Amino acid sequence: MVVTSFGLVLSSVMLLPAYADPPTRRVVHDGPTPGAAVDIARIVLRSAPAEGRKARVRIVLRKPAAAGDTLNVYFDTDGDHAPEVRYKAPASAEFTSWRMRSWRKRGRTLDTRCGRVRMELGERIAVATFDPRCLTDEVTKIRVSVRSHSQIGRPCPDWVPGKRRWTGRVLAYRP
Repeated sequence: MVVTSFGLVLSSVMLLPAYADPPTRRVVHDGPTPGAAVDIARIVLRSAPAEGRKARVRIVLRKPAAAGDTLNVYFDTDGDHAPEVRYKAPASAEFTSWRMRSWRKRGRTLDTRCGRVRMELGERIAVATFDPRCLTDEVTKIRVSVRSHSQIGRPCPDWVPGKRRWTGRVLAYRP
């Protein structure tokens, strides 16, 4: 009798869908990129604690950023190949956010009433904070791609997790 009940329970569990929500934090490590102007060591994407609060992308660099170095953070919320928003953060300059049509074609700048994306750029750590609702009204999941390059001298870019590739998704807001 015990074996039969156990078999029934086990077969019931096996019929349940294998679905789980994305995590609320993702870490992507990147190996050294020879010749990169700004070599990214890792990025950490973290969900917002609650609606109205900020999510963040933390970018850790192998060496300090210099004048002319730039970080671009691309955001995807709908799961297709193209980004919806690009955030450009040059060292020692104004930061700008755009709505995107594709990886290369930008649209209008992001509405300032939404609070924009904010970047704190230190010598070796950059932190982009943003309200997920600023990316799109119906956001439930977020993934990013980060590109670094220099406008002075060393043209070799570093993409994390890879050229025009995305991290895994995280929930926009923690449950």
